[in-house]
Amino acid sequence: MAVAAGNKGKVTMRTSAGGAARTVAEMGAWTISGPGLNMIPYSAFQDERGRQKPGMMTAQTVTFNGYADFSTDVGQNMQSLLVTYLSSGTSIYPSSHGKGGSSAEPMGLKLWANDDSSLEGYGWWTQEVTTALTRKTYVTNVEIGQSKEGVGTIGFTLAVTGGNVIWQSSSS
Repeated sequence: MAVAAGNKGKVTMRTSAGGAARTVAEMGAWTISGPGLNMIPYSAFQDERGRQKPGMMTAQTVTFNGYADFSTDVGQNMQSLLVTYLSSGTSIYPSSHGKGGSSAEPMGLKLWANDDSSLEGYGWWTQEVTTALTRKTYVTNVEIGQSKEGVGTIGFTLAVTGGNVIWQSSSS
């Protein structure tokens, strides 16, 4: 895959089924890690060395640090929604498929590497779509700030449960 220029990256999300995708934050840096595997320690009496066996899978983690535009109503609304989703434990679904297409729940979170289809690296990372309601993303941390130059910053961490984050480069 070609390396995408960072000036076309962003994070978008829909606040409800049929709603338009809105920009949450603009390109900074983000990482996707995991999923992980919990290891369960066990040993027999008088073992000289501890032993472990595989346990449950842990969620993937998405960490984002970037820029936020607080000067627009849409920008202010999307950043404040992340805080609301964090404090209320609201889940973000991969798409409306899991909710019958009429949900008022947030959905369709996309981490864009590049949103310009005419450039190399066009595409985004998003959670796999399924009809199962078990695939959800939760906001686990939000940090919002502003520099003395007036540049708005945002950082957040997401836990992706019940599925993986995958790469896509065509319309969905």
